[in-house]
Amino acid sequence: MDVFKTRRGYDARVWHIDEQSFTQATGRDRPYRQMTMGGVSYYAFCPACDNPIQMIGLFRPQEESKGRRPYARHTGTPVEGLGGFDEDAYVGCPYANPRHRRTRGRRREHSRLGSELIRMMASGFDLVVAAWERSTGIHLSESSAGHALTRWRDDEAWRDYGSSYLNLPQMLLYSAPAQNLVKHYIVKGSELCERLGALDRIRLEPTRSDRYVQVMPVGGYVRLLYVLTAHTYEQEGDTVGEHYRLRVALDRKPAFEPLRVDVDPFWHDRPARRDDRLLDLASRILRPVMDDNGKQDR
Repeated sequence: MDVFKTRRGYDARVWHIDEQSFTQATGRDRPYRQMTMGGVSYYAFCPACDNPIQMIGLFRPQEESKGRRPYARHTGTPVEGLGGFDEDAYVGCPYANPRHRRTRGRRREHSRLGSELIRMMASGFDLVVAAWERSTGIHLSESSAGHALTRWRDDEAWRDYGSSYLNLPQMLLYSAPAQNLVKHYIVKGSELCERLGALDRIRLEPTRSDRYVQVMPVGGYVRLLYVLTAHTYEQEGDTVGEHYRLRVALDRKPAFEPLRVDVDPFWHDRPARRDDRLLDLASRILRPVMDDNGKQDR
């Protein structure tokens, strides 16, 4: 992987791996720098699963890293000062060895990572909604966001092995049924906006906001459904790309080729205007599972 963080938890900053950022984030001090049998080793945490990772080729070339930029890999074992290794979190991690990675199935009921995902959703729901909009071009109204979050809660989506800190905005609607785009607000200039603008049976009307247009029918009722599907991983060198496909159907026929939706591992740190209404909404919807949060495994 080419990213790291310095502590566990949903609110930890994610950094790119290079000498400067590692030094800035850790001070190059214990427990991130340790003497081992092989000399000096450098450690941090995986941004997706919170497990310890080891830096390779960070401050000096290593045999296995020749010709490559610095990168990191899971240790697979506890690291002194950084804590234990959570196998259940690891097998669902996008940065896990593909031979061990699980994208289907469920985590145990009160896993530590699942509990952290609930807390991340509750404390940053407005940021989740903003990141969803950036990645798809679809604006969620307060009502639509509330329905999506209620479904996420009822499905216990945080238990899915495919869910992580990185893809929380997409997983909010990944298991949702197809929904009608008519009357939704769409971000101007987005790829989705351009594709919708070429369809004959809808029109994109101006709104009071310079940021959005509204999808409206032409000549009567129009069934224009969208669904997020095809969660996949793509590795290029040490960078793991995570993607989905946004499929749009007009009267049950594909309206155009599915659009690729990319996961942004830095979404939580992107500048965004905070929305207290969405945070209050999330607090009410997630209160039952937050109250149950004290049962999580440690």
